[in-house]
Amino acid sequence: MSMWTHVNGSLRIDCLDGDIHTMFHTFAWPATREERNACNVPRGSEESLQVSIWTNPVIGSDGDSRQYVLTVFGDLRDYEDEDAIVAWINKIIVDHDMFIRDGVMTINDSVYRYHEKYDECGEDWTVVDRGFRLVYKE
Repeated sequence: MSMWTHVNGSLRIDCLDGDIHTMFHTFAWPATREERNACNVPRGSEESLQVSIWTNPVIGSDGDSRQYVLTVFGDLRDYEDEDAIVAWINKIIVDHDMFIRDGVMTINDSVYRYHEKYDECGEDWTVVDRGFRLVYKE
């Protein structure tokens, strides 16, 4: 049986150094060798983490400094190094001098299903193998 690592995260970014739209090179199945070689995000045997970027359409208007929301998600097959995912996101933040307003991410190897019988999520819904929230440290 294959090992799967599931990732779901969101970062609200006020400012950063560089162009966020060129920072992430991902791939999905099926991918060419060139796409796989260009990938710079954690990846499993079938595809990489996916990255979605929302850009605030009113950046700077009325003092609004909220620039981006970065969403990171994916299901990585044959990938077991959760610490490497945390190290990767921390490296991105440091290397690009990101000012993070808020962030949360879960990394786990379980899948939780909706239970129609009870018209709600099962009791396991709140169980998370690994999650973190970015916290400012002085």
